[in-house]
Amino acid sequence: MAPEQQVAQPVQSSVGASLPHLKQVEAIHLPTGVVSTGDARRLRRDLAALEETVQAVRLRTNAPVAKLPRLSRSLEEFASTNRLNFLLPDDRHHAAIYMDTVIKKAPVLHISFASEATRKFTTELIQWLRANFDSEMLIEVGLEPNIAAGSMVRTANKVFDFSLMKHLEGQRAMLMERLLSNDTVVPVKQPELQIPGASA
Repeated sequence: MAPEQQVAQPVQSSVGASLPHLKQVEAIHLPTGVVSTGDARRLRRDLAALEETVQAVRLRTNAPVAKLPRLSRSLEEFASTNRLNFLLPDDRHHAAIYMDTVIKKAPVLHISFASEATRKFTTELIQWLRANFDSEMLIEVGLEPNIAAGSMVRTANKVFDFSLMKHLEGQRAMLMERLLSNDTVVPVKQPELQIPGASA
């Protein structure tokens, strides 16, 4: 199940639509490095830790923070993707509200494959899903070797079986018809070996 090369126009975010009173929040989007709900929760914890650090420095020095502590990779990507300045309290506040809403309301797609998906594949897949379905889509990738090939996709209320096993089950009647048909293969008779000088 490879994402198509052609990408549709970005779809309106269901998360942004739930926050119409925060114009800045509507412009914020998840970076491609945030793929799963675990990634989203980790980014939210990083934001909380950053806020605690900034507040502790401000109380200790009794002055605005002039330099940020070293940010995690996910925070750096989040800030650069959305042009956020975490020295500004408003940017930190809007980012925190946005991530809280993502964790609560973002659509989550559960996909299981027969073999482990690479990070490159999941990144390309999440980019395609966010461009074509919802800009805050999250995916949970699982492993189910018994499906042989293909994938199993689950949403909140539907299950889609794209596995090889399901495909073969759908073709079972045709396979049985072919096996039980009279169109059997007739074996080719091998010619007898003639030995020179042998009597007839």
